[in-house]
Amino acid sequence: MEIYSSSLGALVASTNRGCKAVSMSKAGINTIVFNDGMTRGPVLKFVTIRQAYDAYQWFETNFNEIKQCFNQTSSYARLTSIKRNLAAHYLFIRFVATTGDAMGMNMLSKGVESVLQLIKSKWPETVDIISISGNYCIGN
Repeated sequence: MEIYSSSLGALVASTNRGCKAVSMSKAGINTIVFNDGMTRGPVLKFVTIRQAYDAYQWFETNFNEIKQCFNQTSSYARLTSIKRNLAAHYLFIRFVATTGDAMGMNMLSKGVESVLQLIKSKWPETVDIISISGNYCIGN
């Protein structure tokens, strides 16, 4: 039995109807998880396109360092992948992490912030952190 609590009346009613339908069903429920992860997608602005490209490449060759920097911020969040795109001198980065049983946006924000500080130390004069969420936090 799972304990469920919400102050949203419509959500409680909807969940109650769903639980009732499952209880009445002889077949029960079968599920499969085909993707488990939460994303956070910051955007960085570099002075030149070349610097943005160098940072883009740095992510490719330094995943283990980035992963360690991210993972040390949480007992549960674990970085699984990084996707990135360049748009002129803007670098969009999508961090994908598992977060245990939690939704985990705060965990991701904390891990991403740690990595962004690492990036800032690598390119102190040439990078600006525009946003921790640059509309690149889409489904992985």
